Amino acid sequence: MRSLFLLLLLPLLAACPSSTTPADDDDDAVSDDDDATPYEAPGPWTDLEYLQRIEYMEHLVEPVLRELFQEFDAELYADFGCETCHGEDPADVDYEMPSGTPESLSIAEINGLRNHPDPERSRYYDLMNTVKATVAPLVDQEPFPTGDFSCFSCHEQE
Repeated sequence: MRSLFLLLLLPLLAACPSSTTPADDDDDAVSDDDDATPYEAPGPWTDLEYLQRIEYMEHLVEPVLRELFQEFDAELYADFGCETCHGEDPADVDYEMPSGTPESLSIAEINGLRNHPDPERSRYYDLMNTVKATVAPLVDQEPFPTGDFSCFSCHEQE
């Protein structure tokens, strides 16, 4: 009986990490902070499941947007993160877009920003066009006017 117990216990002991095991287990889990493996998308955006999309956004979309927004206004967007685009509690809305945050827009407001006499306001139009052109291909879409990814993919329309 004891031999049988040891025989069953041996594979379990072999699976336990020893003190000489390196810290990096080299898996791709989101929660795996010690993972040195670079993120690679498991497929196109349209084929990803919910948790895969969160990981994709975290690794591929958010860093790019953070850089764009912080380059635009480092102080205003110092804390750029999921909440910047998805609202205070992004998980509560399942990260859906448009989510009411950022603010709702009308076509007139968008057109008004394009040639606004205040250069600071017209800078937002340029920023948003850069965001649109950057994000659209990351989520397998074409930016407006040639495709469906428009201002209203992120902003609710008034």
